[in-house]
Amino acid sequence: MFFDFKSMNVVRAYPISFAYIDVLDHVPQPDEIMGRVRLVFQGANGKPGLTSRFVNNVLKAEIPANVPRYLQVTSVKLAPEALNALPDYLKSQPGAAQTWAADLVSEAISTRAAVPIVPYAKGYAVGNVMSMRVSDGTVWELKLPKPDYEIAVEISGFKKLKFNEVQGGATSFIYGAYRPRP
Repeated sequence: MFFDFKSMNVVRAYPISFAYIDVLDHVPQPDEIMGRVRLVFQGANGKPGLTSRFVNNVLKAEIPANVPRYLQVTSVKLAPEALNALPDYLKSQPGAAQTWAADLVSEAISTRAAVPIVPYAKGYAVGNVMSMRVSDGTVWELKLPKPDYEIAVEISGFKKLKFNEVQGGATSFIYGAYRPRP
């Protein structure tokens, strides 16, 4: 996220998401966990890691010289069956599942269309002001610009289907969103 420090206005944001999927036939040991964390940052199997993705996003980032245009996911609706298919940690706090969905959609739009996007802040930004805490504990209040284009996310149908199960007990699932027929 880029912001004007003097005015405390968000100028641009280029979100990044990542996933590292692995299946083990045993409870991972601390050194195995750290090895997987290392792969998340360094990359694996020819795919860039979090560090490379961050650097690439910063290299492509542009500060607007003219009148900027802002995109933002402004609303998220998750149907009960979509919520039920999500892991418990996303349902444990109010708004966490909606924020997760908004962040996934924001990152996909930003990455695929190569455009910046204003962070989703429903419930966290009061009066279009978002708090940002840095590592030394300092809290800054950043003003979010009003989006020129608002994006509504609605996941009304969601399926969780068992794909495969191996002898050790590991099961893989396929998740998909669909639109129910009227």
